[in-house]
Amino acid sequence: MVREVLGERRPSGWVLAKIRASRGPARGVLHAPDCEETPQNAPLLDVEQALNVAENPGTRLCTVCGCAQELTPMMSGFDHITDS
Repeated sequence: MVREVLGERRPSGWVLAKIRASRGPARGVLHAPDCEETPQNAPLLDVEQALNVAENPGTRLCTVCGCAQELTPMMSGFDHITDS
């Protein structure tokens, strides 16, 4: 029933695509495993590994597959919550 309503879910985890011949600070891009830009046979990273990689200034988060939208809130954690 859930699959009928929500559709297929993407595989869990994230994948780091290393940029070999890049200019500038970017050295890698994090993608969802089903992103069309994901390299084949790349190892899956769990959430903790992905967050550690995402904190590196040389890593970008893919906006096409939704990786940026999923990981950015987790990177900022609970910084937005203040005590009343």
